[in-house]
Amino acid sequence: MKIPLLLISSVAIASSVQVAERAAIEYPVIALYENQDMPSGLQPAYAGLHYSLAFVPSELLEDFRGELLMPLSPGDYYIMRVAAPESLMAVSGKIPFVLLGEDAIFKTDPAGAATLSRFGWGLTRLSEPATAPRTPAPGGPPMTAQVDSNILEMISVITPQSSRLILSDLSAIWSRNSYTQGCRQAEQYVFDYLVQQDYSTSFFNFQFGGVNMRNVIGEKLGEVHPESIIIVCAHLDCISETPDSPAPGAEDNASGCAVVLETARAFSQFPCDMTVRFITFSGEEQGLIGSDQYAAYVQSQGALVAAVLNVDMVGYSGPYAQDMYIFSDHNSYSLGALGASIISDYTNLDTNTVYNYFPQYGSDHYSFAIRGYPAIFFIDAWLDYDWYPFYHTSADTVGNLNLAQQASIGRAVAAMTAFLSRPDFGPQYVAGDANGDGAVNGIDVIYLVGYLKGFVPAPEPILRADANGSCSVNGLDVVYLVSYLKGTGAPPFYGECR
Repeated sequence: MKIPLLLISSVAIASSVQVAERAAIEYPVIALYENQDMPSGLQPAYAGLHYSLAFVPSELLEDFRGELLMPLSPGDYYIMRVAAPESLMAVSGKIPFVLLGEDAIFKTDPAGAATLSRFGWGLTRLSEPATAPRTPAPGGPPMTAQVDSNILEMISVITPQSSRLILSDLSAIWSRNSYTQGCRQAEQYVFDYLVQQDYSTSFFNFQFGGVNMRNVIGEKLGEVHPESIIIVCAHLDCISETPDSPAPGAEDNASGCAVVLETARAFSQFPCDMTVRFITFSGEEQGLIGSDQYAAYVQSQGALVAAVLNVDMVGYSGPYAQDMYIFSDHNSYSLGALGASIISDYTNLDTNTVYNYFPQYGSDHYSFAIRGYPAIFFIDAWLDYDWYPFYHTSADTVGNLNLAQQASIGRAVAAMTAFLSRPDFGPQYVAGDANGDGAVNGIDVIYLVGYLKGFVPAPEPILRADANGSCSVNGLDVVYLVSYLKGTGAPPFYGECR
């Protein structure tokens, strides 16, 4: 088939280059291939249904049979979904681009990239992928068999009211544009919040467009498999119509950050088997810059990232039912299926699970997925008829959000984090349940008397029968338990030595 180059910027495009000239190319070259013509061993930076984009190594230029898309000039490559192609005429003659269906490919610098987001969705800077070494997570992603009462109790602290507090705090900042001090203020807010929840908290510093930016990371070290990392993340920055207009960014993406912080709060008191990192990224609106910097770092460290749960725009329900899209790729199909199962079991949200072979660009999961890490992406609207009408505007405020839905996806992400990292919820015994049947009644009094007389075996664990909280088991526990069953005494204690 012929690849559809539907629109080309008026800047001259190098669609053909003489072999002699190719050898002298100093800038990165990206090329368009029909999928069946992709050279073996060449990993695409982006793959569509019929075509792929790939950086062309210098050793392949001589035999190159694809189509060069961009002029041989400095700059980075970006991809973005464009709903109205005619709008791109505003950058024609300034930024070279081509349009492939709904995907626009640009070549520009950070200043030029800052002007692009108002024309479409999901601006992503393309980079040469290099697959990270991966080892499957211990035991692999578990599938839910039944609702876990301990997880239900853990996530019950996430409510519309508690979510509103974070949404209001973040959207009250005049602008969280990555280039502004407001974004630095928001980064500090997240840092302080995670410190208050007793996480080991740090900044991951990077520079883009001449500005120092910071990702914020709160970590709970795993006690069994600390080398295996679960990442729960969202982007903190936002934009509006122009850099000098307010950018509250409630839906995009204070809503995702609220899920990350609410999950961290719910999770804070429980030790876990695997390491969990709660991360907010800056620079997302400039092309996933913060997440790309961090993903490249963990890749360089040889880190085992077992799962990435990325949350971006989850508070808007629109005119239709409360629902949630989950995007996954060939490295994260099971992770996407688990997310759908969790949402079904722990919320009343509908789920639209999208399985693509190649990662969906446009949000921070992509920075990990392109490197081969299992990564999925939660978003509340995707198709045009359900798209958020205040996207990238000053009207993106908390009043437009459905806080019941916001809390529901927060509980779902927290539950999924628990299933993946396997927190220790502590003793699973009912205090005063001497015979171990899961209830406290008169049979426990008989069993406890039998144990004290030496007629029945000791309860497992022995302190399960410690009704009065003395951390020992004796006749006083019989008296205490009888009093409780008669309604004149307090409930039994468990392991609370008084």
